[in-house]
Amino acid sequence: YIVCLFTTSDVREEMGFYHEETLEECEMLGIPRESVENIPHHQLFRELVNTVEKKVQCSYIDFIPDDFSGVMVKAQKECVAKGKIGLLASLYFGSELIVPSIY
Repeated sequence: YIVCLFTTSDVREEMGFYHEETLEECEMLGIPRESVENIPHHQLFRELVNTVEKKVQCSYIDFIPDDFSGVMVKAQKECVAKGKIGLLASLYFGSELIVPSIY
């Protein structure tokens, strides 16, 4: 039910391989290229989650069901049925956890 169109560029970026232009934009925003270059998105996300968990003293991973992709499919169907256009935003955090398995 989840419709995904991936380009080679999307896959490369998910794996941490960015165009030079993107890396230059990161640097202009104060993000050192070394902090993102060649680091897969799921690893960057995991680093973010680890930092947040330390701050709130609670484990995010403890709340993730074993069948997370099934939960996402159900959530997507529910959002679509309600005519929600903010579907991607509602599923973002979970998507970073399962995208590596899609590739």
